Amino acid sequence: MGLVTKMIISSHRTMDCSDAEVSSITLQVNPEKIEFNWQLKEDDNSSSKETLGAAGESAPVPTAPSYQNAGLKIESLIDATGVLFPKNGENKVSDIALEDGGPSVAPYLKKLKQVCLNYDNEIHGPNYLKVVWGKVLLSSSNKEDSQEGVFKGTLKNLGVEFNLFSASGNPVRAAFTIELEGVINPETRDTGNSPDLSHVVEVKYGDNLPSLCKKIYGSTEFYMQVARINQLPSIYALEPGMQLLFPPLDKNSR
Repeated sequence: MGLVTKMIISSHRTMDCSDAEVSSITLQVNPEKIEFNWQLKEDDNSSSKETLGAAGESAPVPTAPSYQNAGLKIESLIDATGVLFPKNGENKVSDIALEDGGPSVAPYLKKLKQVCLNYDNEIHGPNYLKVVWGKVLLSSSNKEDSQEGVFKGTLKNLGVEFNLFSASGNPVRAAFTIELEGVINPETRDTGNSPDLSHVVEVKYGDNLPSLCKKIYGSTEFYMQVARINQLPSIYALEPGMQLLFPPLDKNSR
């Protein structure tokens, strides 16, 4: 038999998770169930984001129908009783600790929450999550951006169910569910950089509005409109991690 490989979940500040991890956790028990889901994203003309027409009127941003990024659901458990894993077993997780004189899963679950629920002040939002394990996971539906055994996303839901307690009331076994919504780097999406489609782009270090407009529209001349659409106080008010909308624009909207 080969060496057992455990699922690892790590948090990152960048959408493609190529930066150094902020924190990570190894699952004590590999998932007993993994579920993917894909949904059709309906055309939304009621978006709060608006473009400015030639006469200055506001108009809804047209968006093309598409499939939402894949969602991932993981179900696993954590056990501190010693029944599943003997005290000196290979699968012992260091985060199972004594609490109030007895074993408890609370320290492990605290770390799990820190990894999955952390709000990062540096990017002004929650961290992106990368899940690494096995062969079934896939980072995106785009062949150029795909990576076997890896899923990248943002947390949608973390649920915990305590189902066994010690005589002193310590939780010694719990089942948990993690739901993620997949993310795909805008630069590698199948839709490309067509100016006829709406794009949401994550700002990176060194980005500026003229260069981003050049990339999306083929011209730098739309940077003032993009600033207004995204309600930026200044064209220089970009911060890494910020999400910017680049809707379809034409020269008449300048």
